[in-house]
Amino acid sequence: MLPLPSDLAGLESTRNSFYGAERSKKLGLKLLPSLADHDIYASGPDLEVLRNEVLLLLSHLEPNETEYWSYRLRNILHAIDVASAYDDGEVNIG
Repeated sequence: MLPLPSDLAGLESTRNSFYGAERSKKLGLKLLPSLADHDIYASGPDLEVLRNEVLLLLSHLEPNETEYWSYRLRNILHAIDVASAYDDGEVNIG
């Protein structure tokens, strides 16, 4: 496991209140809403799926959510960038 400058993706409660919320499902996200039920372990092609989901969610933030969530979602993007540099790279969110 490689250390990252920040591993914050949100509080435990945001598994349901943000990532697993109805908005995420309406956007067609699959990986991020699954945090409501279990941790995410993304590798290989799922890294790009996760990247696309994070970018889509970023583009649909409400103005009052931007400061808090932009930071956390960009942490996930950074982890994806780091993991993508390795053949066996994986992002764990949980």
